[in-house]
Amino acid sequence: MFKKILLSCSLIICLSLSVSAAFVASPVTPETILIDPALTEMFAADGEQITMDDFLALTPRDIREKTGKKLGFQKSIALKMAQRKIAKQLKNANAEAPAGGDKNQLVALLLAIFLGGLGIHSFYQGKTLKGIGQLLLALTSWLIIPGIILGAWVLYDIITIALGSQTPKDGVWNPEL
Repeated sequence: MFKKILLSCSLIICLSLSVSAAFVASPVTPETILIDPALTEMFAADGEQITMDDFLALTPRDIREKTGKKLGFQKSIALKMAQRKIAKQLKNANAEAPAGGDKNQLVALLLAIFLGGLGIHSFYQGKTLKGIGQLLLALTSWLIIPGIILGAWVLYDIITIALGSQTPKDGVWNPEL
């Protein structure tokens, strides 16, 4: 029984990898994309070209009606996995890159210099768990070891914010104050 389950899972993984490898690796745009001919042969009637929207709306029942062949369990799963992968690529392609975030690097640097021991700069950047960690460490900083750790952590944050390698949670600094 276990061998059958393991074999089925491995076949599904292999089939999904072969289906996903049939897609173009370049950035996806909904206006220009057409499904690869290998997928067209697998999921469409003879000679039919499938657009992206048609492929995303395709169901095993539609394939059976168009081709006259019943889609097997593994190919049905491969179809759904391919549709999810393409939908995710389309979502990423349609997502606009933010022109500038709502956090300013200079403000974060000043907060790190003057209030860094309390983790206020981390809260400002949207990194709440890090800020809570720094605040808890500040509460125990009267002990020698936590004080040294907190000092090193704040110094590291000041340097990385100044160099620009530490960014806010959304990943983009707003260049204007």
